[in-house]
Amino acid sequence: MQKKMSHVLLVLCFVFIAKPIKADETTERKSPWTFGFRAGIVNQLDTSINDTGVDFSVTRSVVGGSVSYGWSRDVSAGISIASTDNRYRYSGDATLGGLPLWHRIRERRLSLPIRLAPAPRTNLIVIPSIRSASEEGASYRAGQTQGMILGASWTVSKRLSIGPGFGWFSELDGGSSAFPIIVVDWKMTDRVTLATGRGLGAGRGPGLSLAYDFNEKWKLTSEIGIERYQYVLDATDRIGEERSIPLTASLDYAVGSVTSFSIYGGVKWGGRFELIDETGATLEQVKYDAAPFIGVRLRARI
Repeated sequence: MQKKMSHVLLVLCFVFIAKPIKADETTERKSPWTFGFRAGIVNQLDTSINDTGVDFSVTRSVVGGSVSYGWSRDVSAGISIASTDNRYRYSGDATLGGLPLWHRIRERRLSLPIRLAPAPRTNLIVIPSIRSASEEGASYRAGQTQGMILGASWTVSKRLSIGPGFGWFSELDGGSSAFPIIVVDWKMTDRVTLATGRGLGAGRGPGLSLAYDFNEKWKLTSEIGIERYQYVLDATDRIGEERSIPLTASLDYAVGSVTSFSIYGGVKWGGRFELIDETGATLEQVKYDAAPFIGVRLRARI
């Protein structure tokens, strides 16, 4: 259930990021081209792995860019790429299923968001994507998965848009999963908004967010979600996986209408590592304590 839920949240993130920009969120552009950039780094502090006597910490950094062409405010097509580097450190020898726990995981993602407006107050989005996640030394092809997202949303009022969708993703163990999608963007008051989250952990792990706008420049956002990282391990046919439930608070500062800087922190609950074979069966798992983290993020578009 948690495995499927993590895919639903990932889909919600894609749909939210690529959804049409409202008229009051942007200024008129002279060019139909839009360029985006994002970068971030988050440090998860020392955390104890249960029943091992070993502590670990993680530093995750992400950089990404995008370009899109808009025929109108609601019709566009583009390409988005992102690269994430995960570096794990341990206070001693840590093993799982007789294998040393991973130290460096590299992720690459390519997606092609397409937005359409087939009818008044209706928006449609299609996002095919390819992702690779592998331990240093393992091939990118071995860690490759594909996915497709199809979502629709209706503008119910000036304050609420909502809609359903459908997603499909392949798995590293050779299986796949299909699931429904729900997208929501609800401006509850002039200052408070409940929406599908963007994922505050250096661009990872989307969820549900509640934001409070102090003014045009400052905003406070809280977010909860489910994170699931899965990657192929070096020189084996095994798959490594990490799961957790992060609770995050972020303070955001907007520089004009197209650039924002954020500092955020929080705690991951229910974290665990798993070792999985090529059939998808869990060979061994170990839990770790609540893990505090802190990070910074920059987003810009022109």
